[in-house]
Amino acid sequence: MDRLVVYQGPWDWSFLWNRAQPLATALAERCEVIYLNQGVEAAGGAAGVLGRLLPRLPRRLQALGRRWHRNTVTKVSESPSIWSWEGLRCDRGLLTRSDRPTGHYGGLKEHIRRKAESGLEVWLITSRPQAARLSTLREWDRLIVDIEDPWFDLSWGSRVSPELILDALRNADAVFGNGEMIAREYARLSGRAVLSLPNGVDGWLLDALEVAGPMPGLYGGSPGLLRAVFMGNINDRLDYGILAKVAQAPGYHFYFIGLDNVPGKSRPEWEAIKRRNNFTWIPPVQHREIPAVLQHADVLLLPYYRTGHEKMFPAKLFEYAAAAEPIIATVDFTAGAFTIPTLAVCRDAASFLRRMQRLRETGASVPPGVAAECRALARRNTWAIRASELLRQASAGASA
Repeated sequence: MDRLVVYQGPWDWSFLWNRAQPLATALAERCEVIYLNQGVEAAGGAAGVLGRLLPRLPRRLQALGRRWHRNTVTKVSESPSIWSWEGLRCDRGLLTRSDRPTGHYGGLKEHIRRKAESGLEVWLITSRPQAARLSTLREWDRLIVDIEDPWFDLSWGSRVSPELILDALRNADAVFGNGEMIAREYARLSGRAVLSLPNGVDGWLLDALEVAGPMPGLYGGSPGLLRAVFMGNINDRLDYGILAKVAQAPGYHFYFIGLDNVPGKSRPEWEAIKRRNNFTWIPPVQHREIPAVLQHADVLLLPYYRTGHEKMFPAKLFEYAAAAEPIIATVDFTAGAFTIPTLAVCRDAASFLRRMQRLRETGASVPPGVAAECRALARRNTWAIRASELLRQASAGASA
């Protein structure tokens, strides 16, 4: 390997397996990769005790305590390795608001210097351009920005200087966006080329989907009903108004599997939905369990809002496609760039319900030829292919 990629992730490695981690893993087949967590973890031992006492200390000592840190490096494999910061207080969302203190980058800078002196080309990929000190940490051989979400439409986006982000885009050697819609919007905003690199799918998951697995135990207690399934983060992207109506569809049991991050304003609707006899919420399952969950679903759902969130390409979409089951979404996330044969876009509750009724009448069956098209589409969109695309296009220097 003749290249080191420093990847400033948009979230910590231990967060949901979503874009950054599989892309970093795929890149690690071709390069040495260091994945930087975005937050600060609470240190253990004596430092942890001091952290708990920090609010009681004089303000000057509190300020010093907040600057204290130490680095830890965890090996996922030889590559990628995970670079974490520990402090007296936990702050997992630090880089969604501001940069780290200058001193936090000293150890990383020295580590990268030694790697570069050994002959490695050194690249930076960042999904947190507000971590601006990284861009000046050294003279990077390639500086790449990856826009994983429509940043300016997210709640934290309003707390970050738009000009800081746009300057980072303009000064990068290459910029990638998660799908056509993000690429188009941020190209317009920044006045430079932004390349579409939609989320991919893990190759091992595709292999697992081709082998019949047992019925997961979480699908219990709904004989004779079709299983309508959503997998992913249950957060402000879901349209709870549409979901409340769709959940009334006869002949279905609904399974929503994922972290409950429902915003306060939508909490009453969500709690009412969960009380329905035909609705089950299940906490996140292990990634290795996803193939069996998808195999035994009958209909796969993406009931998202169209208020900015529709601009990203959901990581689960190619997983859904590979399962070769009917998909109903409120948004065409492909933006016309390609077609998923089993995908129906229903932009309101009425059309969503009509589609569910038609699927119930046919037993939600998918013709073998269509199923084969879906699997072939997923095979053309693995994370390994995405990593190759990123390296090839960034090496070419995709500047405006």
